[in-house]
Amino acid sequence: MRQSENRMRRDILLAMKTMLSRKRFEEITVADICKEAMIHRSSFYRYFRDKYEVVNELFMTLIRQLLADTKTSTDAIEQIKAFMHENLTLLHNLSPQNQGRINLYPDTMHLIQDLLAESLHMTEAAGTTDQDPLLHQIKIADDPEMAIAFYSGGIMGLFENYDIFDHPDRIDKLLNHWKEKRLSAPAENKQK
Repeated sequence: MRQSENRMRRDILLAMKTMLSRKRFEEITVADICKEAMIHRSSFYRYFRDKYEVVNELFMTLIRQLLADTKTSTDAIEQIKAFMHENLTLLHNLSPQNQGRINLYPDTMHLIQDLLAESLHMTEAAGTTDQDPLLHQIKIADDPEMAIAFYSGGIMGLFENYDIFDHPDRIDKLLNHWKEKRLSAPAENKQK
């Protein structure tokens, strides 16, 4: 892809991200995206079929950025919290409760699973897995892959069932409590 094509796609994605900071996905039109990106409608359709394709690519871009951040942090819970805070309005405007046709739940679930798996791999290679209570629990599980699925499902349940969008401090309180009280069980418990 040429540089100008990359720039145009990036501008359209940025316009979608900006629009999602203002209103729900279902309320956003292609005309809104074009106006925000300062492009003609024909330019939009040269790069994307519809707004659903744009939001899916935007979400995948956010996922890639989060996974890239894994290389700079060893605490998976802190990464998830930071991602949620950084993208709270966007996620709220994409959440299943606010949408009809779009459902990013499977992508978000895979994002969290990939984040945990990559973090586990990196901390094992560095010998620092025991410094992260969540990754330590996954490491000592009889079936680490199943443990990743279990913890990912729990995190997704929090996002889906609680009013974290209206009370973002609940993310910190709940995940900190989970990390400090539930995940910090000593390793000797596994040996009993």
